[in-house]
Amino acid sequence: MLKATKDINVTCEAYAEIGSQDEQIVVRELMDDLCVILSLAMGCHVEWIYQDFLSSNGEFIGCYCRGVSTSAYTPLKLIGTYPPEDIKEFVEQVFGRFRQQKEVWSLFEVTQIYLDAKSEKDVLPLRGLKLATLIEFLKTCYLERVNKTLVLGRDFSNSELRHLKREMKEVLCTVFGDRASDRQVELMLRHVQGLKWYPFRQALRDIFQCINLSVSSKELGRFVDNRNELVHRAKFISKDFWKEYAFMMNFINKILLAILGYKGHYNDWTLPADEMRVAFALKST
Repeated sequence: MLKATKDINVTCEAYAEIGSQDEQIVVRELMDDLCVILSLAMGCHVEWIYQDFLSSNGEFIGCYCRGVSTSAYTPLKLIGTYPPEDIKEFVEQVFGRFRQQKEVWSLFEVTQIYLDAKSEKDVLPLRGLKLATLIEFLKTCYLERVNKTLVLGRDFSNSELRHLKREMKEVLCTVFGDRASDRQVELMLRHVQGLKWYPFRQALRDIFQCINLSVSSKELGRFVDNRNELVHRAKFISKDFWKEYAFMMNFINKILLAILGYKGHYNDWTLPADEMRVAFALKST
């Protein structure tokens, strides 16, 4: 019924024995983490919305309700529900790793962006743009953690910047001569500040190495090309929007699975429906 109406409903309950206020806080945190993991797997927001308190003999004592944001059902699952064991294995396998990495990679925020990029309320180019935003977010998380946001680890000093501009101006005038006006040379010199930033493609390669994920140069190039087209022209690199969106989604899926250290089956949406359940494993070291 949920698949047919794309509605929101209470689908399950969890039980835990709580002996103190501290234990209650721990259980709520565990449930928050579990809901994020299930959200990643299911492709839509999974949240816990209320908590009933029962005595040791099962009598109702009280109830705690909270307001949370949810989202409509989407068919774009990361982990399939057939066979149902896949979801169970996914949760059991990644739960500990998720709790270790959730602050390192800001996985709560990552999940929000990821799910929003799957929302069917938006057209595919906008959803693709959200996937591009997600990779930028992951890149920033990584570069800030390893202090690589700036190539030198710091900004240019004023004297360094002036020196760079003088030298670059001389080079540009030598290369282009009369083919570039003074105004055009000055415009090109405004890009000098960009030399301080760590290169985008290299940052992604560093991330792949960090999470032990094998990605070909062709795959990386295709993702970057789509990202550039979406950012600057609000379209994909080909007219087959679904094909490119599915590719970008699968690209992100593999990164998230690698961060979580997952080894098992997942849905590759670039493949036909009867072939999309494929095995995922990290590269050998």
